[in-house]
Formats: sequence, structure tokens, C-alpha cells
Amino acid sequence: METYKTRKSAQDAINALDQITYHLSHGEYTRPQYTARKVRGADQYYIHARYHYYEGAFYATKSGPLAAQ
Repeated sequence: METYKTRKSAQDAINALDQITYHLSHGEYTRPQYTARKVRGADQYYIHARYHYYEGAFYATKSGPLAAQ
């Protein structure tokens, strides 16, 4: 999980993610929704990705912190 010092820097990273081309995986019906969330007990922020799949889709990605790239 990649962390950011401020909410604004995390939001800037989210805006950059929203600008790139995203290819839907099998069973996914829309691109992920990204939000900046505060790390519990720390003065840092991370990006949480919420994925949207049709019910019963195989190998659906679980929603959670976005992995460092």
C-alpha cells in the first residue's frame, strides 16, 4: 500500500488514475471508484479502490487499498 503525506497529494494521484485508459476485466461493469482515506493511527493517507462486478462473476477483485505500482 502506497501512502501519501496529505489528502491533496492522494487526491492528485486519484485524478491522474482517472485520466488513464482502464480496461474492464471479465464481469466488471464500470471502472473502479477511488477515494483518499486516512491511515488509522497515522498522519498519512492511502487510496482505496472500490471495484464493481456483476453478481456471480468469477475471480472478482476485492475492494481495498490500491497496491503500490
